[in-house]
Parts: sequence; C-alpha cells; structure tokens
Amino acid sequence: MNEMSRVSTSIYLPILITAFLSASLYAQEDSLVGYYPFNGDAQDLSGEQHHGIIYGATLDKDRFGNSESAFFFDGDDFIDLGVVKDYEFGTGDFSISVWFKAEYLDKRQYQIIRKGPDNPHLGEGRWVLSLDREGRARMVLEDAEQSNAVLVSLGQNSFLDNTWHHMVAVFDRDSALTVYVDNELEIMDRDIVNYQGNITSESGTHSYIGRTHNLNEDNNFIGTIDDIRIYNKVLQPDEIANLYFRSGWDGNIHEIEEDTLVAHYPFNGSAAEESGFTNDGQVEGATLTEDRFGNPNSAYQFDGNDYINISHHPVLNSPAKTIQFWFQKTNDEIRNWGLNDSEGMLWKARDTSLNRAFSFSLSGKDSPFGFYLNMGNGSNGLHHVGTFVQIAPRRWYHVVAVIEPGKTSVYVNGTLVNSRVNEGEVINNTSPITIGRASLESLGSRYFVGKIDDIRFYNYALEPSAIRNLYHEGGWPLTEDTALVISEDLVSYYPFSGNAWDVSYNNGLGNIFGANLTTDRFGEMNQAYEFDGLNDHIILQVPIPYFSQNDFTITFWGQGASPDQHFKGLLTSPNNTPFGIHLDDGDRLRLSAQHNQKTVNLTAENLDTYPGDWYRYAVTFKRGEYLRLYRNGEVVASLNESVPEMLDLNLNAPGIYLATLQKDTLDEDEDYFFPGSIDDIRIFNYALDSAEIWESYQQEKGSVVSNEEPELEIPYQSKLYQNYPNPFNPSTIIKFEIPRTAQVSLTVYDLTGRVVATLTDGPKKAGLHEVIFDASDLASGVYLYELKTPEFSEFKKLTLIK
Repeated sequence: MNEMSRVSTSIYLPILITAFLSASLYAQEDSLVGYYPFNGDAQDLSGEQHHGIIYGATLDKDRFGNSESAFFFDGDDFIDLGVVKDYEFGTGDFSISVWFKAEYLDKRQYQIIRKGPDNPHLGEGRWVLSLDREGRARMVLEDAEQSNAVLVSLGQNSFLDNTWHHMVAVFDRDSALTVYVDNELEIMDRDIVNYQGNITSESGTHSYIGRTHNLNEDNNFIGTIDDIRIYNKVLQPDEIANLYFRSGWDGNIHEIEEDTLVAHYPFNGSAAEESGFTNDGQVEGATLTEDRFGNPNSAYQFDGNDYINISHHPVLNSPAKTIQFWFQKTNDEIRNWGLNDSEGMLWKARDTSLNRAFSFSLSGKDSPFGFYLNMGNGSNGLHHVGTFVQIAPRRWYHVVAVIEPGKTSVYVNGTLVNSRVNEGEVINNTSPITIGRASLESLGSRYFVGKIDDIRFYNYALEPSAIRNLYHEGGWPLTEDTALVISEDLVSYYPFSGNAWDVSYNNGLGNIFGANLTTDRFGEMNQAYEFDGLNDHIILQVPIPYFSQNDFTITFWGQGASPDQHFKGLLTSPNNTPFGIHLDDGDRLRLSAQHNQKTVNLTAENLDTYPGDWYRYAVTFKRGEYLRLYRNGEVVASLNESVPEMLDLNLNAPGIYLATLQKDTLDEDEDYFFPGSIDDIRIFNYALDSAEIWESYQQEKGSVVSNEEPELEIPYQSKLYQNYPNPFNPSTIIKFEIPRTAQVSLTVYDLTGRVVATLTDGPKKAGLHEVIFDASDLASGVYLYELKTPEFSEFKKLTLIK
C-alpha cells in the first residue's frame, strides 16, 4: 500500500462506519415517539414534543462525566410526562431504552418509567419498567380489558451497584418479551406469544419517570437516569447494540486493579471521591471543619443530626479489604439513643445483621467511650470486634480495620488493639455507606457527634508496616520526637497534667474514681492525683500485647505511706493475675508477681519513707535474667536466679489499678486503699538497665519539693536540663546551671528558627537556676530552647500539647 492509499483509508473508513451506524439509527428514529436526552432539561427531542415537567429531580453528570446531562432522583423526585397517547401502545409492539445508575436503599422496588395507574381496573392498562428490591430487571404489563390480567417478568442479576447500566425492554407480541441489560439478554419471556392484552389507559393517566402513579415513595427511584428513548416498534439486537455502544461507551471505564486504593474521601473542601472511581458522597447537613493538622475545610463536623451518604460501588466489594478513617469526638457524652447507647460513625449495612458489611460505632456503655466494629457473618449473627481503646474527647484517632477470610484485625493509632477469627465469609453487599450515623432505621439512626476525615478503602489486606505509615502520614503526630512519640518503646505515659490521659502514641485513658488533682513534686498545681485512702483509685488503660511474655519497665512517682504496718497498693493488676507494688508505713516496699500460679514476692525492708516526700519507683523485668525493684534510682530488691521466661500478667483487662491492692471487686470497708499522691507513670516495652534507671531518675527529679533542706552546690560546668513536664500544657520548668557568674540567655524558637520567647537575658550567678515557661499563647507543636553563655551553648526540644 502506498502513502496515498494509507491516507485514503484513514479518511474514508470512519465515514463508512458512520454510514453503517446511521442507517441503523435512522431506522430507529422513524419509530421514535419519545426521546429524553436530558441535556439540561426534560424536553422531548423526538419531534412529538411530549416534554416533561420536573418535580425535584436535579441535573447530574451522565455516564461520560458530562455535567447537567442526566437527572438525579432522591426518592421523592420525579418527572411528569403528562398524558401521552403515543405511550398507550394498545395492542401494538413497543421498545423502551434507558440508561440508569441505581443506589441501594432497601426499597420495595425502583420504578424507572411507567404508564398507567398502580392498581388499574377495567379500562386501564399499564406498563412499568423498574428494578425490584434486589435490583433485578422487572417489566410489568397489564391488560385494560381483563381484571387482574398481569404479566410480570423478572431477571436474575442485581444492578443496585451505583454504576451505569443500559436497559432495553422489547415487547414483541409474536415472539417474546425481552429485556437486555448492557447489551446482554437478561429476560426472555415467551409467555406473551400471541398476547392479546390491550395496554391502553382509557382514563388518560400520566406517564412518569422515577415514581409510581400514586407517589408511593417506597417504590420510587433513587439514583440517576439518562437518555430515555421510547419506540412503537420492536428493536432488533443490532439496534440495541448500537444504542449501547454509541458515543464510544464500552462499559469498562474502570479496570479495577488488584491490591490498590479503590476509594478515597480526603474531604478537601467537599465529599468528592478522589481515587478515580468518581463515587462522590452526598452531604446531608454535615459541615466542613479543620482537620487534625488545623487545615480549614478539610474534614467534616457532624452535630448529631446530619450525615454523608455514599452510594455503593462494585469496587467496595472484595474478598479482603482494608478500611481507614480518622475521627475526633467533640463532646463529652454519648447521646441517648436507647438501651444500648452508641453513635454510628461509618456503616455499610442492611436491616439484617447477617448481611452487614461493617459498622464502626462508639458505645456509651464504657467509660467514657468504647470503640468497636461489628460485621455480619452470613449465618449466625454479628462478629463483634471490641477494643481496649477508650476514646478521649477532642483527640484525633486513626482507625484501620483489616477484614480478610478467617480474620479481622483492628488498629488504632498504628497499633494492633484486637484481632479475632471470623466465622463464615467476608460479607459484601450493595448497601450504601453512611458516615456520621447508624444506617439502620430499626436502630433509630444513631448519629455521631464529632469530626471524621480521610476515609480510604483498599481491596486487599494492608500489612502492619503500611498501617503504621498511614498513621504517620503527613508528619502526624505533630509532636514527633517528644514524649508523645518518645519512641515506640514508650507504650504508655500518664503525666497527669490536668487529666488522666495517656500522651504516648497509644492514646490510652485513665478512669478516675474519686481521686483529685493536686500539686506534683515540683509544687505545680493540678499536675498529680491525690487519693484519700478510703475509696479513691484510678484504672489505667495499657495497650496489648506488651506484657506477660515480653520484657518491660514501669516507673512512677509516689508520695505518702500507709498509716500502719498493712501494705497498701501503689500500682497493681487485678488479683486473678497478681502483680503490684505495695507500701506499708514506710519501712517496707514489696513487689509481687506470679508465674505458673506461683507468687514471687520481692521485699525491701528498713527503708525510711517520709509521707510528705516524693519517691520515684521502678520495676524492670528481663525474661530469664532479672526482676528488679528500684526506689530513687537504686535497686532495693531483685531476683537474679531462676527468673521465669514470662510472668502471668493481665494488665489489659480491665487495666492497672492505682492506689489500691489488686481486687476483682472493691469493697470500701476493706483496708487496702493507699493514702497519698501518684504522678508521672511510664511503661516501656523493654527492660531498662540500672544505668538507664539512674539516669532517667536524675532527669526526672529536678528540684523535687522535699521536707529536707537542700544542700547548695556550685556546679563545675554549665548544663541545660530537659524541661519538665514534657510534653506540657500550658507551662513547663526549664533548669540550667552555670559554674560562674556570666551573661546568660535562655531563648525559645519555633522550628523555622523564629524567636517565640526570651526567658532570660542578663547576668546570672553561679549555681542552679529554674525558669517557668508559660506557652499559653503558642500553638501546639515542637519547639527548641537554647541556653547560651560566652563559653557555652546547647539546644534541647520541648513539646506543647493543647
């Protein structure tokens, strides 16, 4: 073939194809009695001028993504085509072509287009093209001349998947009633051969798009409809194929890859889906707000009466899946929705528990809030995947659920909090996703109060390392390299800075029973908890799985002693697995632990304990090597031989008790409550050695308030101490020492190098100095502070958490 021949082919081949299609389409247009392309309106462009009147339906994108080129119906919207004699086909043949995208909402059926009343009597025939409750194609014909002469044809496949489908119903009295969906035969009903029924409506009833004749909302359409064509002839298979493929439609716009992100809702100014599947959310009252980084209009606030609805999409159904979202509870209580109070956050469910794909909720039965996941199992009820995480208000939490055959795992803030075996299959359904409320009407639509952000769906099971990366994405937490994430070794940290929150990355919470805030060892108000010795105590959450079979270290500060020789509990676990540190009237300190139901007691005697002084206590366990008890940085009791490889600990349920001996039930009449104060509890998932215990004690003690007169010493070199507490809110103590009188500056910078505070700038005498830094006017984050003299300069980090 020469160059000219190639050019000629490229010019004329499209013309030949166009001519072929046009011949077929013109044959269709000759019998076209109604054509609604919905290009910005409901006009009939067949030439017959059977224009529609719009009642509530709104313009939407068509299957190609063109704006204002289809109509969306929300369940009470419709288009009235009026009384159209051309649609009363009498005893003739006809065909109807329509494009639709239907959303699941548990309705009786989804009526697309119809002519005739819902319950006709003699003289009134009807035809109805719809989907049934399961989303199957449904065609109804009724004879006007015979009572109850109804012909109902039903398909096999469900199309309630929120994707575009092309449906063509063909009524051929001499052959069959056929229905094609996406160019595939769905219904072939030969019972109508030689059907003599007259489907004319003599009373002149209206034709409707999207509704029943009597506006029964339980049967109205929910979704998008486009490009309706009504013919008074039998369409042939090639004509149906031309309608399906015209304008370049191939039905496969999205190739779903394996192991990929299939839906992403970052809520960046809207509820749009941004992974490429364009399954946008519909906002019902929720308002845009700040996300966890403080970015405006980047998350949604739910106020207890609003939600977001996301239609089902086939990409959401997969044999394994991972679901991620962030949330923050913005009030201090679960709203009262009934006997089992809970607030729905993210649901994909039907009215039956067996078919529930997933539902994430907060429960009001725990104190203050318990977080859990429920899933159907297809056979015998719900999988309940509870967690040991109790949710503190006004704090962001990252949730990831990995659902796969045989197992479901839940991670909070990058840490595994529960994993359980699944009974039955992974449930997939065609329900919509509801954000901000429980989606089951039988539960009263329990609404969530708080913020939700960054929802993602993956069609595979993410690995723990990937989940951890998601938690830290964008540099979260903002207080990196500080006590909030000092390291992954610090698994719980309760500084008691005005509350009983765990500020490590595990975000635990202390449940307070009577204890009150008091001054800490530095004399700072509301920075420790005081216990009355009568019934006050606190139960602390600690994460799994850091204990029992692992090395660990626990440190804390305590002030007080028993008024007699009976041991009182400083820190203990429930007595089904005894573990604890106990103190008597000041002479003895005891550590109790258990292995193979055998209790080990380490007791330090002849100690001098002054009830008004603060002491730093520590326990370290290194499997097979040692179990040690420390006070003020020094070993006071230890087990170094026959050390077990594990201890029988169960610090996770219900948690660690403060200021009481271990008991399953607490009786105020029994004498085991500790009178005194406790502060600054830290739990590590490894055994600190004696040098580390001593060094950390020196760092934490600072200028501890004591009954003893301190000795004044002149330091031999300059030194800048780590601030305490750290993290802090709103103030912290910074200490430094210099060996001689000198010009001194102590300055605080943000991470850009901008000076945010000058704490001292002038001459200082030799010795130890202490400055209080009040950061009330600064935003949460990491800052640097510098001590500078003519001979010395040193930086350290501090962290402000509000």
